[in-house]
Amino acid sequence: MTATELPTDHRERADHRPYVDAVCAALEAQEIGVEACQTSATRLREATVRLTPDPEETAFGEAEEVLLRWTEEAGWFLVAPTVHEGQRLELPWHMGFGVLPDPDEVAVWVAVLLTRPDATPSREDGPYRSHTEYDPEFERALRSYAQGPAAGDD
Repeated sequence: MTATELPTDHRERADHRPYVDAVCAALEAQEIGVEACQTSATRLREATVRLTPDPEETAFGEAEEVLLRWTEEAGWFLVAPTVHEGQRLELPWHMGFGVLPDPDEVAVWVAVLLTRPDATPSREDGPYRSHTEYDPEFERALRSYAQGPAAGDD
């Protein structure tokens, strides 16, 4: 297999749903409402989490919706589309710091971003990897979320 080919045996590719579920659980632990959590895995594994922040307590009260998105190439970013002068604007805030940050770190970043976007600049230092290149280390890290917390973790 060349570096640019995906493995034909999809069992080699880890399911990203357990990682996304861990992030959704961490968001809920931060009392950030999660309305829906969807994943897809065509060639690019990705997820969309529809958040339901209190419009009175978020800087995105004018947004049509607040979406937290993840891709296996770019990591996490938040999109809160608004309409300004008849134009739909979707300016994403990128978390940065890699493609698989700890779920609790993602939740804290979202909590701060929802209330103080001015204190949370977008880190557009990705993409961090290419979905077309098989990366066994990434697959192991992603697969670890399906195994649940390690012994001794609380």
